[in-house]
Amino acid sequence: MLKAIHALAKNGVGGLVFVGLLLISPSTVRAVNTCNGVLFINYVSGPNFVLPGDVLRLSLTLGADGVQGGTKLTLNRLRFELDCASNGVPCADLGNIVEYQGDGTITSDCQQGQTPVVWSTGHPISASPNEVVFTPSVAFDLPAGSLAGVCSLEFDVKVLALAGSSILQFSGYNIASQDAVCDNGLASGSQQPGSIAECPSCDAGLCQFCDQAVGQCTGQCTPTPTSTPTNTPTSTPTNTPTSTPTNTPTNTPTNTPTSTPTNTPTANPTNTPTNTPTSTPTSTPTATPTNTPTRTPTRTPTWTPTSTPTNTPANTPTSTPTPLPPPPVNAPTMSPAMIMILAACLSVVGLLGLARRSVGK
Repeated sequence: MLKAIHALAKNGVGGLVFVGLLLISPSTVRAVNTCNGVLFINYVSGPNFVLPGDVLRLSLTLGADGVQGGTKLTLNRLRFELDCASNGVPCADLGNIVEYQGDGTITSDCQQGQTPVVWSTGHPISASPNEVVFTPSVAFDLPAGSLAGVCSLEFDVKVLALAGSSILQFSGYNIASQDAVCDNGLASGSQQPGSIAECPSCDAGLCQFCDQAVGQCTGQCTPTPTSTPTNTPTSTPTNTPTSTPTNTPTNTPTNTPTSTPTNTPTANPTNTPTNTPTSTPTSTPTATPTNTPTRTPTRTPTWTPTSTPTNTPANTPTSTPTPLPPPPVNAPTMSPAMIMILAACLSVVGLLGLARRSVGK
């Protein structure tokens, strides 16, 4: 280089002008531009190993790396592939394997300045189409160097079927669609994969099931407790209370009160009042104190107190109209011979009385 300069210097002023132009030529200074988007996929809830019907929640964290020749990345949209048979955004659809659970499951903390960002997709709750396109309510900026991410977007998906061992998913930006553009004129094509692990197929004939925490089949058949609860409670309550209340109260009240009051007091109360007044007034005033006190008190108290208080309250109204039996043998009655003797004595006494009266006169 120095030899060329010396040679030109010998040629005079023209050579000096050429050297000046060479030193100040802009072709020796070139600008370098880059546009690096930052994107992370995380599964924030759901089982470690999935079965059909399981729901998982995904989080997409957004940021920007180095932006040479610029200061920021502006995000216009974000894409997510539900299940992939190939790599990339977009990817080949694996089939009806994973279903998007709708915009109602979206949450986000992204904002432009002080304005919160609201995301929408227009995608139904369905496994089709396979690509879900998240569009913010307003395009927002991600500053260069935000490697840890500025904000995130979360949503739910549901596993409809198993693919074999795992389900491949992708998220990212499409360069051709200018999804994420830096302020140096370049577009980012950042893309990240995710994978959902599936439970193995377990033998239902052996009563096995998948432990979704570790992804292994476990369990075994236990037929013993199956038959025990079936037979135990069936027969116990059926037979116990059926016969007990039926027979107990039927016979007891029927036979007890029937025979007791019928036969007890028929003959006793009827004889007491019949014989007592008949002999008392006949003998008391006529005969001398010899016979009256001897027979009257002996017979009268024997029959009266014994029968009257015992049987009267029980059977008096029942046996009254029944014919009475003849009086007892030992009742105090007088024979016809005694009556004639008494009559003769009375006649003699009367005659003696008349004779005394006549003598006295």
